[in-house]
Amino acid sequence: MRLQPNRGWTDPTMHGHDPIPYARELARGDAAAAEAIIDALVTRSIEGWRLADATFWQRVRYRSRLFRAHARRDDAAGQRAAS
Repeated sequence: MRLQPNRGWTDPTMHGHDPIPYARELARGDAAAAEAIIDALVTRSIEGWRLADATFWQRVRYRSRLFRAHARRDDAAGQRAAS
């Protein structure tokens, strides 16, 4: 996973950003690693009393799970069509 701070991953006001690009990047990687990263970001936001940021990261989590599920469904449909 290519998480780099200069891309905004540690911006203290994440809730103003679009969650979809972050979710797509996290969905491309390992699911367990993505969940751990989001857990850490949510925890850091809550510790700093930035509840809007914690909500943002929860939205990223939901979207990344959704993208991952769609990718699995599309892979399964492709395998069925090939056989």
